[in-house]
Order: sequence, then structure tokens, then C-alpha cells
Amino acid sequence: MTTVLAKRLCVCAYCHEPILPDEPRPQIEGPPVHLECGFRMVYGSVGHNEKHCSCHGFVDHSEDGMTLREAAKASWTHFLASHASNP
Repeated sequence: MTTVLAKRLCVCAYCHEPILPDEPRPQIEGPPVHLECGFRMVYGSVGHNEKHCSCHGFVDHSEDGMTLREAAKASWTHFLASHASNP
């Protein structure tokens, strides 16, 4: 996925927080999103990827108390950590 820096201040369609000019975002068609927010919409929650969600018969509490932006960053960090040893 290629990224570009936001050219002007806009609001993320996922988390509704501003995308700052120095923050990367995916270069895709559609409304603007943070890189992590766009990724979260595809990758899912940390709980989903650890198979602790309703898809697997559980209640996912991995994002309790987090904002949408924080949850998106957590998913991004989880992905990077879980794939760090798999180039």
C-alpha cells in the first residue's frame, strides 16, 4: 500500500479525528482516512486477530475504553509485531 502525506487538514472518515498534514494516509479512492484507520477496517480488531471475538464465540473486549483511533493504532501495532519475524 502506498502512502502520501495529507496535503491539507481533513477529517478521517473512520475515526472522525483530524488527519494532520504530516500523517501518512493510504492513497486510495474514497474518503480520507488515517493509514491505521484504513488498515483497521480491513484487518479487524486485535481480539479478532487473536480469535477472541464474536466470530469465534467470545465477546471481544480488546478495544474497551479505546477511541476508534486508538483501536486502529492498536491493530496496526499488533500486525507489525505479529509479522516482524516474517519478512
